Amino acid sequence: MGKIFHMVSIIIPVYNVSDYVEECLQSVAAQTYTDIECIIVDDCGTDDSMQKVERFITNYHGPIAFKILHHEHNRGLSAARNTGMDAATGEYIYFIDSDDYIYPYSIDVLVKAIEQQPDIDIAYANYNGKKIMSSQFGVEEGIYDNSLLFRSQGKLLIMAWNQLYKRAFLSNHSLYFAEGLIHEDDVWSFQVACHMPKIVILNKITYYFRERKGSISTLSFTSRAPNYCKVYEAMTNFVFSHHLKHNIDAFHCINADLKRYYMFFLWNGNRNLTNTFYLTIRESPYWNFFQIWSFTHSWKYILMHLHRYMPKRTGFKYFQYIYAKCFDK
Repeated sequence: MGKIFHMVSIIIPVYNVSDYVEECLQSVAAQTYTDIECIIVDDCGTDDSMQKVERFITNYHGPIAFKILHHEHNRGLSAARNTGMDAATGEYIYFIDSDDYIYPYSIDVLVKAIEQQPDIDIAYANYNGKKIMSSQFGVEEGIYDNSLLFRSQGKLLIMAWNQLYKRAFLSNHSLYFAEGLIHEDDVWSFQVACHMPKIVILNKITYYFRERKGSISTLSFTSRAPNYCKVYEAMTNFVFSHHLKHNIDAFHCINADLKRYYMFFLWNGNRNLTNTFYLTIRESPYWNFFQIWSFTHSWKYILMHLHRYMPKRTGFKYFQYIYAKCFDK
């Protein structure tokens, strides 16, 4: 009996990427693994991106099934990915941003990796770019059970792209992107990790990330800052609404992201933005003293929690002081 091939659904949201979208689609067409449906979601841009997409598909003759889905109006990256997931029929799902591209072997090596064992849910691989020679993981290649631990240690990529997911895993846990949120990958990857998928990690480079002017990653700090508040709030709300407050890795992951986000505000030096984020921290759910001690046996985290019981102005000053004194550098 010959090898059974499982379909991969590649989802590509398209919005104002005229200079790059053809290269992205060509990289999909060049895949050595050909049991692929490529779902292109038109998110109603204002340039000629979709005309180029339609021309490419018209001229393409090959085994990959290209499909176009249209939004009625611009809804954002999260909504476009969700639309693609709802339409996907493959056993696996893979996201590509339309200004990036993949290598001819990319899907093939990811499928082989995820099919090593029947219970693997996600295959991770590395990426590179013009300013990035290679993004190395903090763990060796292999199969692991606790991606939440690795995420809390900063050893996993938080982007949704360049990872091959079992569609059944995403569907069973209703894992959709939060619409209207910038840095949605932070929240989504955290929620994915909280469901404890079994993962396989490869150090092979399978994705080219293009940092371009006008992309989300290049927006000014001031325009991005409010979203860090929303991301942190969404993550803490998820933990407490899904009864994960007894999970020590969820605790450490929240605090690792607290440090990461708050550092953005401290580096920027804008007191108003820093105070806004502090109020988000204060109003978000958090663990009580007993739970903190049971997790950490550390007065550092206890001291950092005291600000919640002070008046807001005093708590803000205390939090800034104790953060610098007690938090891991």
